[in-house]
Amino acid sequence: MYIKNKFSLIIVFILFSCTKEVFLNSSTVTDDTVFNCLYRPDSIYMSITTSVGLKDTVKELSSPFTVLFSSTLDTQLVKYNGRGFYQVSLHEGKEYQMRVNQTPSMLIATAKDKIPLKIVPQKISFNYNVLTDKTFGQVSELTITFADPSAQKNWYEIMVYGITDSGKTICLVSSFDKVFKNEGLEDNAYYTSFIYSDELIDGKEYSLKMQVSSDSYYGEKLAFEIHFRSISESYYKYRKSIDKQIDANTPSLWDNKNGNKPEIYTNITGKHGIFGGFNESIDTAYVE
Repeated sequence: MYIKNKFSLIIVFILFSCTKEVFLNSSTVTDDTVFNCLYRPDSIYMSITTSVGLKDTVKELSSPFTVLFSSTLDTQLVKYNGRGFYQVSLHEGKEYQMRVNQTPSMLIATAKDKIPLKIVPQKISFNYNVLTDKTFGQVSELTITFADPSAQKNWYEIMVYGITDSGKTICLVSSFDKVFKNEGLEDNAYYTSFIYSDELIDGKEYSLKMQVSSDSYYGEKLAFEIHFRSISESYYKYRKSIDKQIDANTPSLWDNKNGNKPEIYTNITGKHGIFGGFNESIDTAYVE
């Protein structure tokens, strides 16, 4: 088996848009403002930058911005003066509008997204080091059983971290499950996360089965932290669009003028970037 790096790259793009760690066959991208706003119900990560060449570092905008998050239930104001996390309290199941002002009279960006409901798995089964892979050595089996809410579209993400004496590192995961294959994932590959929709399991109880690399490169595993996320539609579309962009090996993230390059999804009006996020349940499986 081999590693597919696309998902680790996608995480980088969600948080930072363009960084020097990402190399495609490109020189520049459109010089425009990029608004990245990744949320969960208790906090928001924001980055407002100027898009640059894919081999350059991010140019953080230094001017202060006022960012307003509003729904039918409440309105919250955040003063943005640089990249970082901001404490908020967002209500799940509600749609929020983000409005970014450079001055009180200068509205420069808007976006809308619906905070996903938190879905707690009914059962998690983790069998440590039950398989051997010729590339990754010892492999554990993970099964997550959950009930997909009916009468609505749902999107999910799964990430697994290994906990050692020296800290926490992300684990590589692989699967032959039909739900993941429906997303175009390859059988013989390991990923840093799984992202999928409920297209095949709408309104049903379902058990997802996957393999988790248990290598001891960073030290012997003491436990595994399993992140089960319900994600917003915008988050899902953004992740999938970057996946297609990287697969197509296209030179520019934002330029789609020649018609044969996949366009990066954005829900920021008139700009680039994403206002999207997740609601997650975290479980820990200890190694006995």
